[in-house]
Amino acid sequence: MRITILAVGSRGDMQPFTALGLGLKEAGHNVRIAAATDYEGLVRPYGLDYAPLVGSIRELMDRQAVTAILDGADNPLRFVKGMMDTIRPLVARLIADCYAASQDADALVVSTLGLYAGYDVAETLGIPVFTAHLHPDVATRYYPHVFAPVLPSWFPCRAQYNRLSFGVSDAAYWAMIFGSLNQARRDIFGLPPLTPMDCLRRTRRPLRPVLHAYSPHMTRTPPDWGRNVHVTGYWFLDSALGWEPDPALVRFLEAGPPPVYVGFGSALVGSDPDAVTRTVLGALQRTGQRGILMTGWGDLGNITLPESVLRVEQVPHDWLFPRVRAVVCHGGAGTTAAALRAGIPPVLVPFYGDMHFWAQRLERMGLGPRAVNRRQLTEESLAAAIDQAVNDTSIRARVAIMARRIACERGVERGVEIIGGST
Repeated sequence: MRITILAVGSRGDMQPFTALGLGLKEAGHNVRIAAATDYEGLVRPYGLDYAPLVGSIRELMDRQAVTAILDGADNPLRFVKGMMDTIRPLVARLIADCYAASQDADALVVSTLGLYAGYDVAETLGIPVFTAHLHPDVATRYYPHVFAPVLPSWFPCRAQYNRLSFGVSDAAYWAMIFGSLNQARRDIFGLPPLTPMDCLRRTRRPLRPVLHAYSPHMTRTPPDWGRNVHVTGYWFLDSALGWEPDPALVRFLEAGPPPVYVGFGSALVGSDPDAVTRTVLGALQRTGQRGILMTGWGDLGNITLPESVLRVEQVPHDWLFPRVRAVVCHGGAGTTAAALRAGIPPVLVPFYGDMHFWAQRLERMGLGPRAVNRRQLTEESLAAAIDQAVNDTSIRARVAIMARRIACERGVERGVEIIGGST
């Protein structure tokens, strides 16, 4: 079977979808991954076919606009609106590129963001589409959408609120791209316009299996999801064959005790990244820890660093994390999962959306210190969280147990079985 994976998103989305693509290839399928050109170098080393989407995110990104969006991330509506103002001009180009990448496909697998293009491509080509999410994304009475506030347990009508939050969040998202989407449907596919109700039906009543690529041990699988919705386990992508670490990194690791990792993925950290870097350095100094700063897209670590802190651009988490004492990150699903897999406590500084969801889960399960509020990030608050992650033996013991549970999961295999058995 020829399968195209529309991996619309950041590197945190790309890695698990590349792992799934590799699993599908090993099962005998022909796989193409369509993604931004920033990630071609991630896909190619695994022998997977690649197709470009919208060009380079790094080049297209308006850093000033994205910084303003992140600075307003505590307001979900303002955040989503800001994101969609950035994405809306790219909708037609994205859909056209997705269509071009899927011409010979027998089935599509689409990410959370990719489903908005994927449904139209699948409708035009007459092929099945499978959605895959890295966080809970099907309506349930047991918890709200990741962009919605969590109500206290005593709040009346909490179950109804939780279910409604998914519809409201989806409606807000569709409303922001509605005009661009319908224009693309007309110009590219010659399809009639969607109504608002059509849009909501697409996400709330999936006709094909929906996959969630996270551990079933991390959050309860809601019994009201039904048989068509699956939690497979994480999709981990190990380092490509032949990858070697920078000798400078090896020397740094061998020169002292395991350091603390600090990195915020592909996200920018706000309007004053140098101030954030100074805060991180101060927290490391207060706790007596060495550090490794992962720069992401050049946003962190652009000031003079002490000898006890090393700046790196990109290192595979599966290689690095077993060699550190704690992982300070934004709470993205991939980085958080990689820390737990390595048995290393995460310290989360969540920015938006599902990052807050995973932060709440970690705190509730005792797998890490309480998340540090990004707007209240200080040397003192970050140092306290790092100290707890490094020295709290009960946290480290629980994380070690979770690591053993995750090691027994067959996330990619399960995803391949569901897709292969449903076409």
